[in-house]
Amino acid sequence: MEYDRIARNLEPAKTIPSLANIQKWAIIVRISKYKDESLNLKYADRDAEELYKLLLTPVGGGFEEDHIKKLINEEATTFKNHKGSAQLCTE
Repeated sequence: MEYDRIARNLEPAKTIPSLANIQKWAIIVRISKYKDESLNLKYADRDAEELYKLLLTPVGGGFEEDHIKKLINEEATTFKNHKGSAQLCTE
């Protein structure tokens, strides 16, 4: 996909020694379906999945899989968003 093409043309960022042991966390929220159907998006799901894949690559930051939380459509409510943030912060 698009992120794969971009990632192939980039070099991994140089690691700053003082930052080498810092844990990285990400929350990806993707909403394609809304109560008001006129707000529905066609590609939010795909874009979020591509961003997830990019974050796993060295160019995208080399995140660990269990350090990325994906919230999809119904999961991406304010309550669950807050709960997901708290979960990531306590792990």
